[in-house]
Amino acid sequence: MNMSSRTPLPLQSIPGPSLRIALMEQPSWVRGLLLTLFCIIMAMILLSRTHVLTPQSPEWAAPYDHHKYVYMAEHPVGRFHIAPPCWRIAAPLLVRELPFNTLIGFRVQTFAFLVATAVLLHYVLLAAGYPELEAFLGVLMFWSYGAATKLLLANPYSPDPASFAVSLAALYLLLKNRDILLAVTLVLGAIVKETIVLIIPLVYTIRASRGIDLRLLMRTAFIGSPALLVLVVLRLWIPPYNDVESYVRQMGPQLTQVHLGTATFGFLDALHRVTAARLLETPVNIARDLTYRSVGILWILPFFALRSIRPCSVPNRSEIARSSNLMLLVRFLPFLALTYLGYFMALNVDRRFTYAFPFWIMMSLNGVRSLASSWNIHIVWFLPIFLFQYILNLIQPLTAAVPVDIAVGALLITLGILFSFRGCDRTTIHGTSSQ
Repeated sequence: MNMSSRTPLPLQSIPGPSLRIALMEQPSWVRGLLLTLFCIIMAMILLSRTHVLTPQSPEWAAPYDHHKYVYMAEHPVGRFHIAPPCWRIAAPLLVRELPFNTLIGFRVQTFAFLVATAVLLHYVLLAAGYPELEAFLGVLMFWSYGAATKLLLANPYSPDPASFAVSLAALYLLLKNRDILLAVTLVLGAIVKETIVLIIPLVYTIRASRGIDLRLLMRTAFIGSPALLVLVVLRLWIPPYNDVESYVRQMGPQLTQVHLGTATFGFLDALHRVTAARLLETPVNIARDLTYRSVGILWILPFFALRSIRPCSVPNRSEIARSSNLMLLVRFLPFLALTYLGYFMALNVDRRFTYAFPFWIMMSLNGVRSLASSWNIHIVWFLPIFLFQYILNLIQPLTAAVPVDIAVGALLITLGILFSFRGCDRTTIHGTSSQ
């Protein structure tokens, strides 16, 4: 057998093919149920090794956002007037309707939405053209990304988990061309968090086959305008009192401080003050914040598929999985640019940048596929890499994300081990010689 063959090792040569075949023969709803069960288990294990913020925590008294959302959940909609939290009404309203006390309700909601996000990510990746195994690998990448999972479990009093789930639902409907449902989902996302508007430009950039398509521009406006209208209505219905001194004094600093120790809120003010603070940092720290510190190893893998990747074998689906990462960057550029603008609007970069995780995962999957093709090994051998990255998140319950140097070191070691098996065929994997 030719050891230099470029044909990737078939999955049937991996131990346990009968289990894979048995799973693939199950109805789609059974596979979806098993995936949901897997995600619930992953979330439970991660939660068991996560220090959750509670009133007994030393940092609870700090004037952070959890006070705002807890207050909103315990009072009627529209009674809170500190922007921007006061416009993010859906998550606190849902907690108020749950049959739990407020703090437990937020924890239950966050857990459920994170599980839903992981499941939805699987279906988004399928709709984007990735095969089942690669879509599952993407789910494992999500659970290994501590800033998008453990950080939210540690501080569950936030609309971010709900925003993740609604955004992925919108992305799925976009890829499946279900435009009416997409518009409805965007409206729902608008009352969860204003970041849903970042999905709207993707209607054009993902579908466009040429630079200027007026008909598609009109359709994009038709799909996105109801959500934009809802955002305007929310701002008129719940006017901000950030600059009303009597209201700020009455509510106290825990409920009113939203930006750099003040109640002042405004995009231009935030841009001015945060940019001034950023300019005090060294260029090395700025580069670190904008690259691997924000998304960890998901920033490294996309470089392995910048120009071309092995063609995807799934026919009649979106071309996303068949595009190079440079082309994906072009399609995702409005979303990524608006996401990274948050670096100059707020000091917390992890929470802002995690919103782009679906696209970093897609590009990382392309990088993994390119490596697997170059090394002539099956992509299934990359599953342990991200399982190990997930395990690293369990080491310290007080650490929301794995330190980058440890995560990158583990990635290089495991990639080195896989590289040593490059060019292997079925017989060498099972320990027998070629004939």
